Amino acid sequence: MTKAEDEMKRKGLAELKDQINKLKPVLDKISVDEVVKGIREDRDNSMKYPFDASDRVMSHQLSAAELVAPCGMNCGICRGYLAFTHGIPRKRGRVTYCAGCLPRAKNCYIKRNCLKLTRHEVNYCYECNEMPCKNLTHLDNRYRERYGMSMVENLKMLKAEGMDEFLKSQAEKYRCPTCGDLVCVHDGKCYGCGYKRGKV
Repeated sequence: MTKAEDEMKRKGLAELKDQINKLKPVLDKISVDEVVKGIREDRDNSMKYPFDASDRVMSHQLSAAELVAPCGMNCGICRGYLAFTHGIPRKRGRVTYCAGCLPRAKNCYIKRNCLKLTRHEVNYCYECNEMPCKNLTHLDNRYRERYGMSMVENLKMLKAEGMDEFLKSQAEKYRCPTCGDLVCVHDGKCYGCGYKRGKV
């Protein structure tokens, strides 16, 4: 490893430590050093052992179910979450960190514009008899067009088959064929080994 690569890695880990410090209330009783150590171990082991998304999520003390947003987005396959868990250095406007919509209590436009979600009358959009609403339809259309993924279909599966089956399906669909880590829905990239999926 060159000095520049080593410095970039150190810088990325320092930024990750800052982000984790901000998320400390969510992570409860786990020390920042333990989380960073877990991320390093995950990254090192990802090249040795195939594993599914739930292994990486559990190393951060979040269940895979906690990474499913009310709109049906699986945050475990999101670019921001994968960059966060893999210690990818931030780049203004290009690489951002996110611990997931539910863990960070994200107040997105779906939630802001839905009284049932803001009042905690429902946890997921599929629990609403008005699903899909105008905002969810707009988001779903955008994701179908850009990324070949449907939040509405995710929500229908969650309702029909339950969280466990949905997560198994997601782990299978987004598993990297090279290392077994997850492939990002946004850019088709595996942040564990660098594999790049072709257009869906």
